[in-house]
Order: sequence, then C-alpha cells, then structure tokens
Amino acid sequence: MATPMPRILIVDDEADLVETLARAARREGYEVDTALSGAGAWDRLATRPYDAVVTDLRMPGMGGAELMDRIVERGVRTRVVVITGYATLQAAIDCLRKGAVDFLQKPFEVETFLERLAEALAKPLPPGPPNWHEIARRHGLTERERVVVEALYRTGLGNRELADHLCVSPHTVKSQLRSAFRKLGVENRTQFLQRFVAEPAVSPPPRPAPGSPGAPGES
Repeated sequence: MATPMPRILIVDDEADLVETLARAARREGYEVDTALSGAGAWDRLATRPYDAVVTDLRMPGMGGAELMDRIVERGVRTRVVVITGYATLQAAIDCLRKGAVDFLQKPFEVETFLERLAEALAKPLPPGPPNWHEIARRHGLTERERVVVEALYRTGLGNRELADHLCVSPHTVKSQLRSAFRKLGVENRTQFLQRFVAEPAVSPPPRPAPGSPGAPGES
C-alpha cells in the first residue's frame, strides 16, 4: 500500500500568496488545504491532522503567534513553519519558543519555500512543551521557582519585564531564577533556553531580486 503524501495547511491573509504556495506544493504531490486567517486555520486543525502548518505571523484577528499558542495548548502535534515580512531575531526566537520548526522571511523564491517545507517535514514531530510540574518535582523546585522559570520559558522576558508580568519585584525574580538555575544545573538564561527550547535553524534565505519570478510579495 502506497504511503500517503504529507498533508499541509497553508495560512496567510494574502490570497494570491496562499494560492501560489498551494499550487507549488500540490505539484510536489502534497495534499494541501488553505486558510486566509488564523481562525479559519484553527477550524481546520480542530477537525483533521496535518503534517505541517505554514502560517503567516501577522494576520487580522488571530495571528500566527496566537495560532501556535492554541496548537500547543490543545496538544496538536504538527510541524509549524512561520513565514513573515516582519522578521527580526526576537520574532524568530519567540516563534521557536512556541514550537515552530522553521522561520522563513518574505519575500522568498517558491523553490526555497519547497526546500524548507521538505526539510521541515523530514524533522520528527516536535514534542509537547515541557511539563514544568514534573520538572519541578524531579529537581526539587519550589512552587515560586516553577512559576518563574515557566514564565521565562513562555515569554523570554528580562527580569524587570518578567517581574511586571508576574506582579512581583525584580529582586524576587532574580533570586528565584538563581536558585532554580542551580537546581536545574544551568548557569544562566542562555543555558536554560538552550536546554529547554528547541533550536532549529532560523537564518532567512537570501532575498530575491525585486520583481524576480517566484518572489511572493511581503505582507
């Protein structure tokens, strides 16, 4: 019995781009569904499994970041590839922290999209987010320490911003992180994130020359 081709969901509020990418993916033999919004994508994800979701980051209503949050919260196992015209290093880090397996900057060649999609599909399905209650139990973290490191994992905020987020003092955050890091066997934030956040490649492809064939526009 033949192995079924991967099923892909492409999400972007730019209809022409969605159609261009969907047409190219179908030529490669993929089964492709599309959505023009995060909400529309979630409706599809709630009813059938996908091997990969390719989503724009900024869309009216539910954007790609919120869609990824919902995928994680509801335990949907799929590979997420983010495409965006607003790429920054922090945006890439945030997407990877949310579970994306790749980050592709617009504009890009259709051939580049297909290559990166194939690379994403070759990767194993990402695991679910860390079970912080189990990690806390295993390493002897206090409840306060667990709350702080979980918030750091989810937000990546600096100490002062993290303190505001948790409604505690920066001193409390610094103290709890120092103690938690010691118990977890890491020395600093960098080691913590390297240990608990997946690190797929995030460097964007070379930008094609303006007006070159197969270079979708920014959105």
